[in-house]
Amino acid sequence: MPSTYAHYTFGERMLPLFPAKIRALIQENRALYDIGLHGPDILFYYKALCSNEVNAVGYEMHDKPGADFFAPAKEIWQQFRTDGASCAQHTAYLLGFLCHYALDQCCHGYVEKMMAVSGLSHAEIETEFDRFLLLQAGKDPLRAHLTQHIHPTRDRARVIADFFPTLTTEQIFQALCSMIRYHKLLRTPGTLKRSFLLGILKISGNYADMHGLLMRKNSNPACQLSNNGLSRRLGQALHECQSLTQEYLDCLEKNTPLSTHFMPTFGAGDSWQHISLES
Repeated sequence: MPSTYAHYTFGERMLPLFPAKIRALIQENRALYDIGLHGPDILFYYKALCSNEVNAVGYEMHDKPGADFFAPAKEIWQQFRTDGASCAQHTAYLLGFLCHYALDQCCHGYVEKMMAVSGLSHAEIETEFDRFLLLQAGKDPLRAHLTQHIHPTRDRARVIADFFPTLTTEQIFQALCSMIRYHKLLRTPGTLKRSFLLGILKISGNYADMHGLLMRKNSNPACQLSNNGLSRRLGQALHECQSLTQEYLDCLEKNTPLSTHFMPTFGAGDSWQHISLES
C-alpha cells in the first residue's frame, strides 16, 4: 500500500487536475484535504502498539468496498450542504479521502503480487517507494519530515469525526497527533537512533514485520521493479481519481446512488494474483 509521502504526492499532483471551482474550495480548506489524503490510515496511529476500537476501524475499512464509506458519507454531507463554510470543509476532506481511495485501489493489488513474488515485506515496498518519490522531489529521505502537512486541531477533528460515527472528536485528534509523533520517532538520520530502534524491534520480536518502516540509508536494489511499477500506477490513479471525483460530486449534488466504481475495496482485492508486474 502506498505510504505517507506517496499519498501526499498523489494529492499534490491531483490539485491542478480538479476543476477550478473545486481547486479553490480545496485551497481554502487545505488542511482538511491534506488529512483526507491519508484516508482511514490516520486511525492506525491511535495507541498504535495495541489493538483498540479506533485503529480497528482503520484496519477493517481496507477490506470493505469504498461504497461502505462513501455512501454514508454522502448522507452525512447532505446535512451540511446549506451551511457554506461547513459544507466546504466536509467537501475538502471527502475529496482528499477520495484521492486516498483511488491510489489504494490502483496500487494495493500490485503490492500484494510483488510481496508474493519477491519476498519483500509490505513495509519495505511502501517505504522504498516513499524514498523514490522523495528523491524525485530533491529531498533527503533520511531527514524529510513526512507529516509537515498534517495540522491537527479539534475543529478539524470534529469535521472528520462526522464521517466516523463510532469515534469521537478527541479520538480523531489524538490519532492525528500520534501520527506526527510516530513519524518523528521513525525518522532516523543518525546511526545511533537507527541502531537503537532496530535493537528494540529485535528484542520485542517485531523486527521481521516492522524494520521496513525505517528508511534505509541507501536504496534497496530489490525494490527497483516495485518503485517503477508503483510510479506507473500512481499516474494511472490520477486519471481514475478524476473520474471518481466527478462521479462523486454528481452524487453529492444530486443525492444519487453510487455506481459500481466504488465497489472495489481499499485493499488488494481477490484478483491480485493475475496482475502483471511489468504493466
